[in-house]
Amino acid sequence: MNRRLWFWLLFAICAALALRLPGLNLRPFHNDEAVNAAILHKLWETGRYNYDPHQFHGPALYYLALPAVWLSGAKNYGELTETTLRSVPVVFGVGIVLLVVLLRDGLGRTATATAAGLLAISPAMAFYSRYFIHETLLVFFTGLVLGAGWRWAQTRCVRWAVACGAGTGLMFATKETCVVSLAAMCLAAMCVAWVGSQQHGAHTAPQAPAPASHCAIALGAAALVWVMFYSSFFANPGGMADSLRAFGFWIGHAGTQTAHVHPWHFYFERLFWYATGGGQVWTEGLIGVLALVGAAASLAGKWLGPVNPQLARFICVYTIILAAVYSLIPYKTPWCMLSPLHGMTLLGGIGATVLVGLATRFLPRLTMYVLLGAAAAHLCWQSWALNFRYFAHRTNPYVYAQTVPDILRLVDTIERISRVESGGSKMLIKVIAPEHDYWPLPWYLRRFEHVGWWDKIPDDPFAPVTVVASGLNASFDEKTQKRWLMVGLFELRPTVFFELYVQADLWERYVATLPRPQE
Repeated sequence: MNRRLWFWLLFAICAALALRLPGLNLRPFHNDEAVNAAILHKLWETGRYNYDPHQFHGPALYYLALPAVWLSGAKNYGELTETTLRSVPVVFGVGIVLLVVLLRDGLGRTATATAAGLLAISPAMAFYSRYFIHETLLVFFTGLVLGAGWRWAQTRCVRWAVACGAGTGLMFATKETCVVSLAAMCLAAMCVAWVGSQQHGAHTAPQAPAPASHCAIALGAAALVWVMFYSSFFANPGGMADSLRAFGFWIGHAGTQTAHVHPWHFYFERLFWYATGGGQVWTEGLIGVLALVGAAASLAGKWLGPVNPQLARFICVYTIILAAVYSLIPYKTPWCMLSPLHGMTLLGGIGATVLVGLATRFLPRLTMYVLLGAAAAHLCWQSWALNFRYFAHRTNPYVYAQTVPDILRLVDTIERISRVESGGSKMLIKVIAPEHDYWPLPWYLRRFEHVGWWDKIPDDPFAPVTVVASGLNASFDEKTQKRWLMVGLFELRPTVFFELYVQADLWERYVATLPRPQE
């Protein structure tokens, strides 16, 4: 790999770190992040993990987060921070950029550098690399399978077969939607093989069939990783069967009528034209345009320059299948679009190669570089703004069911009240919300030792501090003749509010500690 490509890759890595690493505690914890943190907490403190096929994803995130927890120096769950947990997807998010190097001899220098740059500065890629959820890890392992598979196809070296198999196993151990990516890979490979069998040329000459031993080794590596993670490293053999049952649950879940059912164009709207009420438009149009150019050239087999036509066609078909399947599945959450977006960035690299190759004269090529540079700068600005300014704002296309900053005001109020209550961190707190819709409060109240959780108002709902979903119409102040006071209304997520009730004498003691307003 020449120095110029190394320079651009180093630049892309620095950009990726700059857009992912700072201020990891800025955005309040999403409820999914809090659930993942609770599962990790159990694994960390007890050493036990049992995979649950209902509503939860694979175990890879939790096991791979343990080193970050150990290195943080945290002695207990209360000392864990958002920064520690979110640093895990940051590492894998930067790793996604690095993995493009495995495709360098198939993509060429320009496409490799461009794809790495697009992955580094993509607002969606950067935003969800700062989420303690499974998606970034899934894309990383997908990139590993693609890269290792390509390296094996070029070298027939067994170590790449092992890497490809291990990556496949890690995809399974991360999230059930891996089957969509793997199916897309298989269909794309079959399509490329069929086209290759119909054509003859330097780039499409048929290769010798894969050695059976290499296939067996790759499958063995995938199976070993799957068994190790889902059996909790052989402590829970039933987890392997549960991992298969999960597909039945998620297939049924994908078609249910929930708040997460969206039209087919949901992902495209979020990525390429998300207009807000204030007139601001968020768009990753640069990636979309370059991907379309790359797709057209790949399907036509023209203008590709140093790009391997078979690899280009594979990436194109793979990405089209992914985008189509994810668009057709009714159940949609915006982070799921990272998988097709990953393919689009690779196509975008190919598109850049095509455009630069077509601009043979100095002035057109200079104009092309200026336009691409300006569009990339705009993409960088959007990535910065969405991650560090509008990180929890409703106009952010990647904010979804996001905890709002007002929740921090609720937690701060409870923390300050506990300082005047004799129990301190042992103060009893009761939280009541229908259908357990109180997440991520368990994360924010993790320093308190006695917190109870209910999905309906219990017979005895009273405690020094009680937090109740406003929709339950608790009216504890009226029902207790003001022995409990409703002292605040706080927003958890858009349209989800909680009332804070405090024992009257405790509230009076707390108010007495507040600084008096100056007259």
